[in-house]
Amino acid sequence: MGYVELPDGTRVYDKGLRYKPLTPEQRKYKVRKPKEMPEGMVRWRGDWLAPLALLLDAERSMPHTIPDDEAAKHRLACACFSCKHPRVRRLKRARIYRELRSS
Repeated sequence: MGYVELPDGTRVYDKGLRYKPLTPEQRKYKVRKPKEMPEGMVRWRGDWLAPLALLLDAERSMPHTIPDDEAAKHRLACACFSCKHPRVRRLKRARIYRELRSS
């Protein structure tokens, strides 16, 4: 859809419709789009969000984890990070019940 802009700022579209943009003082709703947009800005729920400054992979540090099988061998009330995972808790309970049944 094309339009021709008149000297007063009015746009006349191909189908004959006319539209004159409002000045910021005449607008009912404020403009949320920033004047200087950095590369990668995204509109989300009416606001413009700047991209996150992420670390390079070489600078990242991952949390210490252990395999689920090894974590299941910890004592039942262990409070380490990997033992708090629900799957590890189920493995621990199953180990305890197996030990109780076998004795």
